[in-house]
Amino acid sequence: MSVKVPLVRDLFAANGDLYAAYTGRFFWQQFNKESSSPFRETNHEPELWFSFKNDSELWGFRNSIIRTGIVHQSNGQAGSLSRSWNRIFTDFIVEKGNAYFSFKPWIRLSEERDNDDNPDIDEYLGNFELSGVYKKAKHSFSLMTRNN
Repeated sequence: MSVKVPLVRDLFAANGDLYAAYTGRFFWQQFNKESSSPFRETNHEPELWFSFKNDSELWGFRNSIIRTGIVHQSNGQAGSLSRSWNRIFTDFIVEKGNAYFSFKPWIRLSEERDNDDNPDIDEYLGNFELSGVYKKAKHSFSLMTRNN
């Protein structure tokens, strides 16, 4: 479940907008009701970002939007079950014809070693995402990869 809300529109000479969003991921645990029911895990992801309109072009690819912001991911647990991390990101969205691409690098915000409940998250989620969508008629084909 995701919700995205524009907070302020037309910032910086009508070239940018400020957004907030929340994504909740809920993993069902239907067949093990004694251990955890109805959910095995619930993940929370609030984020805040600026979205800037851009119109630069290189080799026929138009960079239409640049987004930059901060995101927090957490499983909502406490103590030894807690898993969370914070990062800042920039997302470059380019398009050409019916193809759309996103290059989204990020930097993890460091935590004190004693309080870091996810010290090796970069090994699993990497430092960037590269995704693409191709639209043909009423269909969309998408692909996403990370550098883990």
